[in-house]
Amino acid sequence: MKDAKSLAWLLPLSGLLILVGWFLGQQGWSVSKLNLPGIELVPPMLPFVLQGTQSNQPAAQSLPPTLTPLTWAIETSFIVQANQPWQSTGVEINKGDFIEIVYVSGEWTGRSSAPGLSGPDFGSSPENTDECYPIRGEGSSLIGKIGNGQPFKVGYQYIGSPADTGTLYLRMNDCDKLLFDNAGSITVRIRVRQ
Repeated sequence: MKDAKSLAWLLPLSGLLILVGWFLGQQGWSVSKLNLPGIELVPPMLPFVLQGTQSNQPAAQSLPPTLTPLTWAIETSFIVQANQPWQSTGVEINKGDFIEIVYVSGEWTGRSSAPGLSGPDFGSSPENTDECYPIRGEGSSLIGKIGNGQPFKVGYQYIGSPADTGTLYLRMNDCDKLLFDNAGSITVRIRVRQ
């Protein structure tokens, strides 16, 4: 059995490994597997695609692969008013498109008589059970729908590939009959990759 002095060198090494692991994690790297004696590191996901690897030319004459930034087919901003029902963004979505809706700025309230404003993610409100709420049980959060599809919560950010096709609509989750006392607006960035 080895004594503690012969293993003392492991302590600084383990501290160094923890520090390196923390730093790489901050940079977006992750450990995919720990298989002693080596560790395989996975680089962070970058918004690039690999192009130029296929060619009908002989391998010696083909161009090396290059990294090309992914581009958005649609990128726009939209202001969502708290006191309006479903608002058309003018953005057309097709089934399978990749959508990103991100809060940029603004505050609103679903009841101007109550003090304070909130951002786009009010959280749950169990009292919102009336059938007139697009999403029951949800507070005055930012919500969306595509065409005549089911409403979905956006909040501070929505990322996904919806199954519906049509125009993207946004609004505050509130009953149409209660919009009269709402105030404020939220600005969002909408990006679509087709």
